[in-house]
Amino acid sequence: MKKIRWWKLGACVGDEPGDLTDLFFSEDKKKRARALALCERCGVREACLNDAMEALDVLERAGVVSNDEGIFGGTTPEERLDMLPS
Repeated sequence: MKKIRWWKLGACVGDEPGDLTDLFFSEDKKKRARALALCERCGVREACLNDAMEALDVLERAGVVSNDEGIFGGTTPEERLDMLPS
């Protein structure tokens, strides 16, 4: 079975690659709020969050956890870190 390339279907996909990178990887609260609002109406939000959590789990097991990964699946980096099992 072919895996869906969900990232091509996201509400965050712009006309040009990287169009919204500044929005989703910003420390600015207004930009982060705009990114989260886009996620709210996204049809692939769950798949995006699942991939982000898988990546974070792998990084944590390797001892490398970064807090500047951007907005994924309607969550902030801090929220994803809180979702990791203890």
